[in-house]
Amino acid sequence: MTEEAQFHRLLERVREVMRLKHLSLKTEKSYLYYIRDFILFTQQTPPLERWECPKSASICLI
Repeated sequence: MTEEAQFHRLLERVREVMRLKHLSLKTEKSYLYYIRDFILFTQQTPPLERWECPKSASICLI
């Protein structure tokens, strides 16, 4: 999977979670904008493995 595909997949997953929580569209846009800017600022590709919780973990800290 390319870096750009991982980036878009991460943003889609964040968008799905926000919609499940019934957040407003303006909040969704703000959060996605902040996440995108943070990733571009730090010059890091968002590895999806960091966001995954182990199945045995009861609490996932991000």
